This record gives sequence, C-alpha cells and structure tokens, in this order.
Amino acid sequence: MSPELHAEDVAALVAARDDEAPRTRVSAPGTAWWPAMGEVPTLLPPSLWPPRRPRLATSYLPRVAAATAAKKLAGADILSWHFYPALSDRSALAKFWPLAPPIGLAAAAIALVAAAAAMTVLQAPPSAEQLAPLSGYAWCGAAADAPTAACEMGGAIGCAHFAAAEALACNSHAAAAPDGGLGPASAPTLRAAAVSAALSVSSALVALLCYAVWRLVVPIDQSTLRRPAVLDNCRQWARRVAAAAAVQRGNGQPGGLQQGGLQQKEPLQQGEGVQRGGGAAAGPACWLGETGSAQVGGQPGVSGTWAATVWWLDQLGLLALEGQEVQCRQTLAGADYGLLLEGGLAPTPDYWASLLWRRAMGTRAYAVALSADAPLTLRVYCHSTRRGGIGGGAGGGAGEQQGRTFLVINLGRRAVTLRLQGCCESAAASAAAPANAPHRAARSPAPSRRQVPGPAAGGASQAGGPWAPEAEAATCRVVEEWLLDAPSLNSRTVTINGSAPVARPDGSIAAFRKAGRASAANGEVSVPPGAALFAVVACAP
Repeated sequence: MSPELHAEDVAALVAARDDEAPRTRVSAPGTAWWPAMGEVPTLLPPSLWPPRRPRLATSYLPRVAAATAAKKLAGADILSWHFYPALSDRSALAKFWPLAPPIGLAAAAIALVAAAAAMTVLQAPPSAEQLAPLSGYAWCGAAADAPTAACEMGGAIGCAHFAAAEALACNSHAAAAPDGGLGPASAPTLRAAAVSAALSVSSALVALLCYAVWRLVVPIDQSTLRRPAVLDNCRQWARRVAAAAAVQRGNGQPGGLQQGGLQQKEPLQQGEGVQRGGGAAAGPACWLGETGSAQVGGQPGVSGTWAATVWWLDQLGLLALEGQEVQCRQTLAGADYGLLLEGGLAPTPDYWASLLWRRAMGTRAYAVALSADAPLTLRVYCHSTRRGGIGGGAGGGAGEQQGRTFLVINLGRRAVTLRLQGCCESAAASAAAPANAPHRAARSPAPSRRQVPGPAAGGASQAGGPWAPEAEAATCRVVEEWLLDAPSLNSRTVTINGSAPVARPDGSIAAFRKAGRASAANGEVSVPPGAALFAVVACAP
C-alpha cells in the first residue's frame, strides 16, 4: 500500500489499541535500509479501481511520518527500521557481485560497438549489386507524369534513403517494387540497423545493472566489519529515521527528511519519550527493529565469529548516540548470525558481547570526542553505569549508579593506551558535546598514546549540552576493567580478562574473573589490537 494509506491504517490500529490494550506499543513501518542506498524502494501493486499501474514508492518511512503529521493522525509509538551492514553470499546479488565489473565492462563495449555498427549501416552507400535490380522498377506508381529526375534521384541516393527521397520528389507517393516491397536492399539494411540498435540498448541496460549491483551491494569477509567506513554507514540512515520521527511529532520540517543532520535532544531512558495508550502526542521512539552482521542468514565463516563481534558492539554504541532506544538482534538462535549456536545452544562471541553490554552500559549515552590525532580505528563510547555492573550478577540490577562506563574498541593493528577524563558530575555543565557530533579523528598513524580530553570523555551532563573545549577536564579513576578478546578473527570463543566465560548447563553464567591489574587513578587504560574494553570509572579522590 502507499505510505499515505499506511499512515491511515496505523491510525486505525492505534485507535483499536487504545480500546483493547492501552499499554501496548504500536511499531511501524519496519522498512529495510541498505548501507549504500538507504531505504529500499517499495513496489506498490497495480489497482483495478482506481486504475493504477505498478510503481515504486521511495522514502516510504519518511512519507508515512509526513502523512501522519499532515493529516494529524495518531501515529505509531515506535518508528522501526531494519539494517544490515553487508549482504551474505547466500544472496544471488552477492554471488553475482564479483562478476559485475567484468560483465558490465564487456556489455558497455558491446553497446558502443553495436551503436557504431548501426550508424555505419545506415550511412553506407549502396553497392553496384544493390543498385542493379532497381533499374527496371516503375517508380512513382500512380504519378505517371512524375519527373524522370525523381527516379534518378531515388536510385542515386540508395536504398537506405530511397523512401524519404522519393517522398520529396514524387509528391509523397510510396515507392513500390514489383513485389510490393521496398526494394531488395532496403529492408535487409533497415533490419540490420534495427538489430544493431536493439543490441546496443540491451547491452547498455546490462552494463547499468552491473554497475548498480557493484555500487549497492556490500559483500562481506573477515575484514569487512572492522572497517570504520562500513561501521559508520548506519549513522546517516539513523539520522534520517530520527528526522522522520521529528516530523511526526511536529517539531521538524518535511524538507529536513533528506538532510539527515537532525540535532539530537536529550537521550531517552528506557520507557521514556513514548506516551502509553495513544502515544502519538509524545511522538515516536526510534527502534532498529532488525539487524545482524549480514543479510540473508549471516555470512558463513564470519557471522558468529569474533570477526563480527566488534561490529555489534560498535553499532550498539553508535546508534545509542543517535537516539535509537532499542536494537533488535537477528537472531537468538538460527542461521549463522544467531547469538546461540543451533546445535547445543552454545553461546557465540556476540552473545558474550551482548551480555557485557547489558550489564555494564546504562540507558544514558554521552558524546565522546577523541584527540585530534586519534586514528579512525579507535572507537570510544560512554554510558551511565548500570547498577551492579558486569561483576554484579545477572542483569546487573535495575537502574543507574553514579559513575560512567566507557567502551573502547581498538580496530588497529597495535595496542593503544589512552587516558579517560571528564567523567565526574562536577564537570557536567561544561564537558558535553552534541550527541550526534562525530569523533574528531585524524587519519594519521596512531602514536603509542592517545589522549582523550575532558569533553571527549563524555562528561556527566546529558548529550546535546553545550560544547566547551576550553573547560578543564576532570580526572577519572578506573575502578573496573573487562577486556573482551579472542585468539583470531575466525574464533568462535572469546576471553574476558584472559579467561574463557562459562555457561552452566542450567543456562546460568559463572562469575567473570576481574582484571589482575590495580585500578588506574589517572584514568589510563590499554587496549590490545582488535580487542574491546569496558572500563568503569569514577571521580578520582
């Protein structure tokens, strides 16, 4: 259905929800977004009445939000979307991707040659053999008084242009051969030109299709999900969804839907920002309703291994800064991207990463700005600390506690040491950057140490606060470190602080071993290459 009709159906669903289950949240529209193109166009079916041909609908989710706002409808409580950073080679498109460049180049060459052949055929003068049979024809048929010169002109120009020449000279009378044809040479020539033109057009379409596949499909291998450019793809599309949510709640402009640069407001805690029972008044939350390491079941040999785990942690941190309240992982068990293996339900590296995130990272995200010379392979995120923390048992307890938890991801090939600053409540007013501010990082090689200034460490004020680079940074004391690492990219097991985590037969999780090193009073942490570190910090005394 069209986006406008979808908005009306959602309004009807919300009305029914208010009557029957007022505490239920309505989610829509759940459209798919690709890394290189954004939202995938939706094919709208034909209609008998009113008569309508099949057509493509673009910007479906933004149009649903705009129609909801324009018609003052009760909209969905949650704007949901689906995103995968890459495409598994289970897909026919991914299998075709390596062949797209050579086939496309060959098709483009054929198109050019065929087009040149068609032009050559039309412009070639007739041969003596082609002109000989034409000498006995009675040109100008019914025009008995037509000038003899007309027939001579028709023969001189040749079979390719004979019809046009005779039309001018013989008062538009059709030239007819004795058998009623156009002459023995004109029809084959025109047929050859038509075949060449058709070959040129079809080859050009094949070349265009190959280019589209090469440009839009993101194939995957063990290094794909560790490239900063691939990791950052989801940010721009999350901002498009956030802009659509702003339009629906009435404080955005439809024109802003194409910009993707919406300024984020104060981050939401779980359950906030959505009015239960008729939630359109408060405006929709944004949920990533489906995601995984690779579309179409995951990539064998990549999904479910350590190669994909750092991507998952990075996307959790990155989209939290963009106001995404929830990310729904595909899937708990099944295919290659499940958090649990189907045979025996053994935890994958992504499971342990999800567990550490759930126990360590609270529901408030704070912006982090790195020093100017930090490499793009260094990714740092900061959240409020969940009560109980990683070592506090299942779930880590409800609510937040004082302090901050940093997630430091090192995608580089050598260890990095950095100092965390600006994490205390006293630095709150001056140490916050806008929530959607990108990491300030240089592409220069990383030196042995990295300095994270006070505002960069995601101070205690809410995301979206003022940016004050001149503010003096507060010192952090690292009270807990939880290092997540693996022996290799294709490893299906991980270590936490050097020990393999254990899931008991009853499903419970054994306590993790704490780091052996003493707490760092100066906020320094070290992260090995390719590893991820959760650092719980507090104000230094």
